[in-house]
Amino acid sequence: MPEGLTSGAVSPAHVAIRSLLFLGLLIAIGAIAFEGAVLGFPHRKRSGDSLPTTRARHGAARAGLMSIALVGVAAMLRLIAQSYAMHGPADTFNAPLVGAMLRSTVWGWGWLLQIAAVIVAAAGFRSALARRLVGGARWRRGARLHARTIWPRRVRAATHGTRHAGR
Repeated sequence: MPEGLTSGAVSPAHVAIRSLLFLGLLIAIGAIAFEGAVLGFPHRKRSGDSLPTTRARHGAARAGLMSIALVGVAAMLRLIAQSYAMHGPADTFNAPLVGAMLRSTVWGWGWLLQIAAVIVAAAGFRSALARRLVGGARWRRGARLHARTIWPRRVRAATHGTRHAGR
């Protein structure tokens, strides 16, 4: 494995990628919470949506879709960074090595789950933008799945990396 400042978990590139990932997750979870808690409460009181509620609901879905796109970009950057850390600069984009990394490591399975959750959440947010009734439950379910596959593992990795970096 290549060693150095650019390939470690606490390198500036890895920190920036994790920050993009966390920012995207925070906005997506915030959009879901806003739609469910803030916009869901008035909706329960009366049957029809008012124009401001409809605009806010579409705004939340639009913000969620953009944030999930950001999470997808961050996931692709994570894949490149992980491949660089494992295979070195010469074999970063070597398809057989990257495929083996995705198939045979726990990190790879987690990454594949993350991509699946991004696809489900993006479809749900798109469906919510199209205002289909089934979309609301789908995008909330996809974002929750995404948060479960990424958040605990990434937090552990971040605290583990910073705890040992000072020693």
